[in-house]
Amino acid sequence: MSKTSTTSVNTGNENEVEQIPRRAYRKTLHISKPLGHVNIPALICGGVASLIAIVLDLMHRYDDMMVSMQQTYQEKPFFLESIETWHRSWDWVLAIILATVTAYVVLDSAGKGKRIFFGLASVVLIMMFSPLLMLWGMFWFPIVVIVAVIFAWVFSYIYSTLHVMPCELGLKMKLVKKKKKKLGRFKRHKNKTTPFKKSKLVKKLEQFDSDTETVKPPSFQPTEKKLNTDA
Repeated sequence: MSKTSTTSVNTGNENEVEQIPRRAYRKTLHISKPLGHVNIPALICGGVASLIAIVLDLMHRYDDMMVSMQQTYQEKPFFLESIETWHRSWDWVLAIILATVTAYVVLDSAGKGKRIFFGLASVVLIMMFSPLLMLWGMFWFPIVVIVAVIFAWVFSYIYSTLHVMPCELGLKMKLVKKKKKKLGRFKRHKNKTTPFKKSKLVKKLEQFDSDTETVKPPSFQPTEKKLNTDA
């Protein structure tokens, strides 16, 4: 085979290998949803959620729940004697901060499982702070903060499902790189003269062919019959 034919075969194989990752890249990064953002949507979700919780507090929608909770803390096994609470404006500030943080973490988390787990964990932790403060004789009714966090989680979760978040885009890029490594069947050899590294099976087949070529088949010549030379 001439040099021009070998170089053309090598360049053809190189082009074929270069086209494999590009096709995979195009397929995996086909985005049907719009690209989402984190900072401004987190502020909007947290602000709207905290505003809803504060308006409900100003409308005295939580008063019955607060009275029932005070009665449970005054009975067994808590026996809370003096009920000391802080001003409701501190609850509003805490609701704004935690709702914004919740929305930011949900929007910056890749995967529905992580978002659901963070929402449930944040609500449970806020609820557990109330009996913890009761040990120091401080009564805290966390319904305003819980309502704000729940609404912020719902708004941010819906936004993250309708958009492709930047954290998910980075995860897709990592998956593409892994697929490139798997699709790269033809590995580059260090020596430029041999463009692709041969597998062990190909080497054994070539060695077997070379051995069969070196062994010459035995030559069978027919024996000549003796002719009668009698005169």
